[in-house]
Amino acid sequence: MALATSLGFPGFMGISLSMLASLKLMDINAFAASFEKYDLVTRRFKPYGKIYPFVELLIGLGFLSGAVPLITGLGSFLVGISGATSVFKAIYIDKMALNCACIGGNSKAPLGIVSFAENAIMASMGAMLIISSVSLSLAESRSPHKAIPEEIFLHEYDHDQVPPLLISS
Repeated sequence: MALATSLGFPGFMGISLSMLASLKLMDINAFAASFEKYDLVTRRFKPYGKIYPFVELLIGLGFLSGAVPLITGLGSFLVGISGATSVFKAIYIDKMALNCACIGGNSKAPLGIVSFAENAIMASMGAMLIISSVSLSLAESRSPHKAIPEEIFLHEYDHDQVPPLLISS
């Protein structure tokens, strides 16, 4: 837990998602069967129930590594929105009393506000990662140091002489 908090909120999210995914992978068939009872995507596309833990693990590792922030953000946002919508519909619209598949298929934890919050936080973190990735890309593309030709810095000259002029072609 100390490691997760020392890495900031993205680190905490990455460790949490990775641990939750590992719990789901311990009995993937039980997870998929439980998840199908309330997840809207799995109801329409059955293999998603078995794919989901791997996607969650990849998102968690993406938060930890920071390697592909835009893809991690998009994945987190889409999975979070889908999950939050599914949980909200199951609890508040359909009034279902189900066990949450969030910690594995054989859990007795009720599907509720914690499940909704988990998905909403995942979507929020994904949105923040998308926004920061896009704004960073825009800032880098508008950076003034890009306007200076690289040849100026790479050209060698004798320091006793006046530096040669760069002639653009």
